Amino acid sequence: MLLRFIPGATKNPLTSHFWLPSVAWVISYGDGIPEIDSANNKPSSPEIAAVRLRAIELYLQTLRPDTPVMSRSIALRMANITAIRQNPAVQAALRKLLETEKNEAARNALRSVDPQAWMSDLQDAVKNEPLAASLKDAQGKPQLTPQFLSDFRYFSDYVAPELNRPQRMDEMSCMKCHGVAGRVPSMELTAPNGDGYWSMPKMLKNYLTLQQRVNLAEIETSKLLRKPLNVQTGKEDGHQGGRRYLPAERGYQIIRRWVLDQPRVMQSLGASAGSGR
Repeated sequence: MLLRFIPGATKNPLTSHFWLPSVAWVISYGDGIPEIDSANNKPSSPEIAAVRLRAIELYLQTLRPDTPVMSRSIALRMANITAIRQNPAVQAALRKLLETEKNEAARNALRSVDPQAWMSDLQDAVKNEPLAASLKDAQGKPQLTPQFLSDFRYFSDYVAPELNRPQRMDEMSCMKCHGVAGRVPSMELTAPNGDGYWSMPKMLKNYLTLQQRVNLAEIETSKLLRKPLNVQTGKEDGHQGGRRYLPAERGYQIIRRWVLDQPRVMQSLGASAGSGR
């Protein structure tokens, strides 16, 4: 029902400001759970496709220089949301914006979707990351397989944003604890900046840190699958943060798809199944 009220471009700046935050969920509403190595999901119906077009029109309007500062700032902070930065019309608008002004959020969003820039940043990060031994050849040069690249892109586009998503039950995200230095020493991650953006070195380190929590030999026992569900047995402790997901929830299924892909990735890199964690 709510989709019917989503406006497109509007002459009323208060209306635009009110609906702007909804653009983030509207443009992915109706999508299934994203899959690794698959094309972007298409809307499930023409009606949803039409609503998405209106939402993008509204978003593009709020990027214009004549938009009130508060609304425009929100729009630019949203530029790194996966579904927004992947939209060709948004990319064109961000490029035009950078022709006349400097904006880090816009620049980061475009760099994330530029294949050459993305690969260059990743190769540099691999060279300098101590945890990335499996991604280097004997001379220390990056050796990145297609399986790893698609898996890392999935992690960057879907898994990491899910870990940073506040949940309705308490407005807390995984990063609110694991992304705070010293709060969870057993699995410390790096939180994104205020725009939801991770630099490539930080994203790669998070990827490799979480990959270590996957038990390749018995993947269903991996901590990364059990801790968010707060599984407790006589042999393992539960999750200090309590239950974060139910098994069927979209966010958990995104994490699960990534975990289940790790044997394929490690095999492509020449690693054998180990004990994992």
